[in-house]
Amino acid sequence: MTCSRSSFDVRARLSAGLAFAAFAAFAVVAPVARAAVTLTVYNENLALVRETRSVELASGVTSVEIADVPALIDPTSVHLRSVTAPDRLSVLEQNFVYDLATGDRLLERYLDRAVEVLTKQGNAARGTLRSFEGSALVLEDAKGGQTTLVSRQEVESVVLAGQDVRLVTRPTLVWLLDNDGGAKQEVEVEYLTSGVSWHAEYVGVLDEADANLDLAAWVSLDNRSGKSYENATLRVVAGEVHRAEQKGRYQPRAMDMMESAPGAGGFEAREFAEYKMYALQRKSTVRDRETKQLSLFPNARTKVDKRFTYDPRRDEKRVLVSYLFQNKKEGGLGIPLPAGTIRMYKEDGVGSVGLVGEDRIEHTPKDEEVEVTVGKAFDVVAERNVLATRQISARIHETDVEVRFRNHKPAAVEVLVHEPAGGDWEIVKSTIPSRRKNADTVEFTVSIGADKETVLAYTLRTRW
Repeated sequence: MTCSRSSFDVRARLSAGLAFAAFAAFAVVAPVARAAVTLTVYNENLALVRETRSVELASGVTSVEIADVPALIDPTSVHLRSVTAPDRLSVLEQNFVYDLATGDRLLERYLDRAVEVLTKQGNAARGTLRSFEGSALVLEDAKGGQTTLVSRQEVESVVLAGQDVRLVTRPTLVWLLDNDGGAKQEVEVEYLTSGVSWHAEYVGVLDEADANLDLAAWVSLDNRSGKSYENATLRVVAGEVHRAEQKGRYQPRAMDMMESAPGAGGFEAREFAEYKMYALQRKSTVRDRETKQLSLFPNARTKVDKRFTYDPRRDEKRVLVSYLFQNKKEGGLGIPLPAGTIRMYKEDGVGSVGLVGEDRIEHTPKDEEVEVTVGKAFDVVAERNVLATRQISARIHETDVEVRFRNHKPAAVEVLVHEPAGGDWEIVKSTIPSRRKNADTVEFTVSIGADKETVLAYTLRTRW
């Protein structure tokens, strides 16, 4: 009969003095609980962890280990140094032990070694373990050469004798050190880990007149690194950090299981290289398998403008609706806004609010404009037609374009029109004044009265 490998228990009689092979001559000294931890989280599923720990070290060559590290740690990024005596503590080796103590992993380590199997009926079978795959354990009697098959479904426990197997229950960092700096020291450990990410979320509430915007911002942290960070100094960094591609690097699996100061306790924006760092002004705990939201800055109230935009490259028949505001101090903001999703709501005049749309904003420095596209106008429609094309010469081409705008609203509106152009172009004639927005776009401002139609007609001449 077959059964799951996890259907039996494994008991290992291992010596209390079990030592990691590389450090067999040295005692492992476990550090006390960490004194402090700083967690710096980047946008690209990456975090830098800095821990300060107090340890007691023997003089000379000794070792130390830390067991509570993330399952997704990058072991090549680990750095340890002494804060107390930086010139008197040298790191000779550092190792990342991830040979976790599972039942099958133990059995694998005991292949071709003596074991004792106890069955649910109270019987014992002893011999050399030759195989544990499939539905049975295969034991060979060293004396008589007899082979015994023990059904895994009937196994109560397996006794493994030996003292030279190093398995851990959690990923563990182990260092071999040369200490000449005293017994009690503070050490600082830094490392990178994946599995921790953050993004910004914004909530904007428009007043009934579309004149003001109440804006709130949140930092959303997602921790799937396999470790909790208790009472941490928390910082998040906005910007894309370039990382060298590392082929063949070990990727451990997750374990089964200052520009403006906000209100007290919120984030403070700081310069950090070519990025923006937001430092939380209080300690916070980020638990494993938890999504945490923290206020980025106090609610701000700023002026907002509504804009109707028509661009046939985005939608040939519909007019887009956007809201624009200035990221300025005098407007209630004036701090760098990290990229994120912004959801726009509006007061409905009867004491409630409704969702009008959402968009994604990019990293926005202070004093820059933010445009949020929330959807497409219901009562303002466009009808675009190319009326004629003419080849004036071998290098000159003309196109006649007509766009009809109909406004079914009870008030007049203005539509900012972005028409495509290419090559060396000019507007030969137009019913509405034009502007050159850029090399590929001609811009018009079209006014449409209440329940009226306005026709934009123009001739585009292109030289190739």
